[in-house]
Amino acid sequence: MRKKIFHRLLFFVLAALFPLFGNAQILSSTLTSTHDSRQTFAFTFTIDSEGKNLNAIEAYISYPTDLIEVVDVIPENSVVDLWVSKPRIDQVKHEIVLIGGIAGGAVMRDASLVTVFAKTIASGAAQFSLDTARSGVYLNDGSGTRISLSATDIHTTISVNQYEPSARIESPSHPDEFTWYPISTAVFAWETDDKIEWSYALEDDPSATVDATADSPTGNVTFENLSDGVHYFLLRQHIGQATWIAPVTRSVRVDTTPPEAFEVAKVEDNPQYNGKTMLVFQTTDAISGIARYVVEDDRETYEVDRGPVELRNPNSALIQVTAFDEAGNSTVARLEASVSHVQWPWSLLIIVVAFLVIVLIFWASRKKYQKTHQA
Repeated sequence: MRKKIFHRLLFFVLAALFPLFGNAQILSSTLTSTHDSRQTFAFTFTIDSEGKNLNAIEAYISYPTDLIEVVDVIPENSVVDLWVSKPRIDQVKHEIVLIGGIAGGAVMRDASLVTVFAKTIASGAAQFSLDTARSGVYLNDGSGTRISLSATDIHTTISVNQYEPSARIESPSHPDEFTWYPISTAVFAWETDDKIEWSYALEDDPSATVDATADSPTGNVTFENLSDGVHYFLLRQHIGQATWIAPVTRSVRVDTTPPEAFEVAKVEDNPQYNGKTMLVFQTTDAISGIARYVVEDDRETYEVDRGPVELRNPNSALIQVTAFDEAGNSTVARLEASVSHVQWPWSLLIIVVAFLVIVLIFWASRKKYQKTHQA
């Protein structure tokens, strides 16, 4: 009987301690896959917290740029709801960057992080790998304890097409496909050939199917009144008796909506800010994200990444903060100081006091003069 009780106690102790061992893991909906070159494919990164309650994640995922081009990273239905910056593609370091938090923390199992859209460039064996030295997760334990993050590499085999696409798509309206523009009309252009037939479509999904029916016009097409977001122009070509080749993809990023309206507050003598006079503000932008803030007061204009910031000229009568998103759209918030809070410069106060003294002396002298003559 004692032995049975001991075994049960041991089981519950191990069950309670198990979440303390092992790392949180990033998983994928697809660990191995095979694609033709110049083909766009998608997969979803998920996270398993291994029984731990997490409130933040930081992940850096690399990929071979000679074989794969990452087209987009979308946090649709993501467990992360407080992104420090939107999931992005670092074009310099050639990696996917994910930094964000989970409001209130959560224990996760196969919870969606982001969906990655990638395009194959050349044949070969490619893999997506997590930089475990720089990546990590933070526990929802009141201290934000950092623990390591692991992942299983994603392997992709890219085969050679018999016919490689020759089209190179440009966009005069949106020259850089990784830059957001406040323009809802997109123009796509490519060189044509009388021997080639073309089929194309503009989609919200880079892995969408393009039919095998020739379209016109060719060489230059325009799409108007596009909604905010990322749009993908898919172009297929067909030469003679050959089969239709997998589409070439070109994206455009559209954001015509300004950041959300916000308020500005002036905070003085707050221990949280060590007694400094602070300007407190914050806003969001649902499409492209906040790029910067510009603060203007009575004396100068300066740029900051986020609020709150120390107010450089606390005595300013009017302070204006302009929030810009990545597309250049802006929203303005203003703070006017009340009369009771406006502090006059010492030099002006001295002049006013001196003037009042002179007036009083003149008034007293005049009154004395009048009394003398009346007597």
